[in-house]
Amino acid sequence: MLFKDPAKYLDYRKNLITQDEILVRLLDKIPVVKAMIIKEQEYYYPEIPGCYTLLGELASIVVARVEEGDTSDFKTIFAEVERWHYYGDSYVREAATIGFLENLQNLLGHKELSQELIESWLGSRSLAWWERLNRFWSGDVLALQYEEVID
Repeated sequence: MLFKDPAKYLDYRKNLITQDEILVRLLDKIPVVKAMIIKEQEYYYPEIPGCYTLLGELASIVVARVEEGDTSDFKTIFAEVERWHYYGDSYVREAATIGFLENLQNLLGHKELSQELIESWLGSRSLAWWERLNRFWSGDVLALQYEEVID
C-alpha cells in the first residue's frame, strides 16, 4: 500500500495485523472459530495448520451458516475480514482474498448458492477484492495485481 497521508500510514503501522494474529480477534467473539482451530490442530498434529487452511475452514463455516439461515456471526466475521484487508501485512491481505474470499466463492459455486448471499456482508475493500476475483476467473488475468493508493 502507498499512503499519501502520513497519519494514515502511522495508523496502519500501529494496527498492523500479521499472520499470527489473523484469527485471534475472532476466538473470543465466535465460539465456533475456537472449536474449528482446536479441530484443525488435532487433525494436523504434530504439525501446525497453516493460515490458508484455517481460513478455508472459516469459509466452510460461513457457507454452512448461509445454508442454515444463521447469519448471527456474519457482522463480526466480515468486519474482521475488512480489517485484514485494511490493516493486514501483505501476507494477511492476500490470505484474506485468496484464503477466505476465494474459498467462499468456490464453496458457494459448488453448492449452487448465489454470491449475493455474501456480498451484502462485505466491507468496501473486501467487496472490491471479491469483484476482482470474479474478474480474474472471467479471464482478466491482471485483476488481482495489487495497486492500492490510500489518500
